[in-house]
Amino acid sequence: MKKSKMALRHSLCSVTILACLAAVPAQAAEVLREQTIWTIGGLTMAERYELFARRPVTADDIAILKRADEILSSEAAWNHADARKCRRPASSWSLFCALKEASIEVTGKWDNRRVVMEELRFVIIEVTGLDNKRPNVHPLMIYNNLPMTRFEDIKKVLRIASERLAARIAR
Repeated sequence: MKKSKMALRHSLCSVTILACLAAVPAQAAEVLREQTIWTIGGLTMAERYELFARRPVTADDIAILKRADEILSSEAAWNHADARKCRRPASSWSLFCALKEASIEVTGKWDNRRVVMEELRFVIIEVTGLDNKRPNVHPLMIYNNLPMTRFEDIKKVLRIASERLAARIAR
C-alpha cells in the first residue's frame, strides 16, 4: 500500500512540476537546460532552479543564514568531517548541521527543501563546479568535506547565499 501512495504522490508532483516548467519562457528554460549539472529525484538541477526561483524568500530564510553564520563563528566551531548526523549539543558544526540547527532555532522545525537550503546548494554548485550525476548526493556535505574547502570558503557560500536571498526578498 505504501508504494502505491508514494507512486501516486510522485506522479502528482511530476504533473505540478511540468505545469510550472511550462510557464518558464522558452529561451530561459533552454539556457537552464543546457547548464544541467545533475539529477535528483527525477529533476535536473536546472529544473529545480526553475521551480525554486518562483518560491518566495521569507524573513526566516534570511534569519536562518544569519544564525548559521553565527553558529560557525570561528574555525574551531567548524566540523570539517560531516556525516549528516547532527548531535545536540555540539562543540563543532558542519555547514549542514549549522543550517539544520539554525533552522530549528528560527522556525521550530527542520525543512531540508527550504528556499535557503536550495540557494546554498546552487551557490555551492556554482562555486565548485561540482558535477555529480549520482542521485541522492548531498552537496552541502560534499563541499564541507572536500579537502580543499577552508573555513573561509564556508563563510563565503553563506555570504553569497545571504546576498542573493536579500536581493530576492527586496523585489
